[in-house]
Amino acid sequence: GLIMNVIWVGVLILVIAGLLHLVFRKLSAANLGLIWLAALTACLAVPLVKIFVPELNLEITVSESATRSVTDNSNSLSSTGESVDLISVLLLIYLAGLAGLLVLLGHSVYALIRVSRESRRVEKGPLREQLDHLLTVNGIQMPVSLRLSDAVSTRVTWGVVRHQVVLPRAALGWDSELAGQAISHELGHIQRNDWLCQLLCRLALILYWPNPLAWYRNRGTPIAREKVCDDARI
Repeated sequence: GLIMNVIWVGVLILVIAGLLHLVFRKLSAANLGLIWLAALTACLAVPLVKIFVPELNLEITVSESATRSVTDNSNSLSSTGESVDLISVLLLIYLAGLAGLLVLLGHSVYALIRVSRESRRVEKGPLREQLDHLLTVNGIQMPVSLRLSDAVSTRVTWGVVRHQVVLPRAALGWDSELAGQAISHELGHIQRNDWLCQLLCRLALILYWPNPLAWYRNRGTPIAREKVCDDARI
């Protein structure tokens, strides 16, 4: 069916991405990340193509003898009932895993929204001055909201249109150098749209969760993302 076709095409795309990673493994982490981002985006596009691109319908004239042959073989098809039942069970397991992972993703996004709403927006002071300076120097025109929260122990950045940089309240005691490094790192994530990329990767992982390649790639993605922002600190 549709789901099995989508899964197999996704497996093929991830295998190709893995081979490209091996061939071009000497490239930078940023370029290798682009290979996997393109592969995961393609994986997400597969079900949309399957659903919205109409298939070619061909009318086939069946002869009377062929019809009689199909009728004669109908009894033999009944023997496949057990395999059909097995496919149904596997499909239910897949859909249950899909639903569970979607719930977890929704909970994570809701937690980010809640932290941002309950945090205090920084309108002035050394931290805001650091942020405004880095935005101006690097020509970043995207709106960035700086916030402080007791609910986080480390810095958090998220958002697609309006980006949120949430720092722990302890950041008020950071010296200018540490604050500048932290904010610069988060702006690196914003320039690369890392949160959107991470969201796409999570969606691809959820869609292809039975595929071990998807989990393997997802394990190394956050580390590579942080390394790129450290190496390309603005």
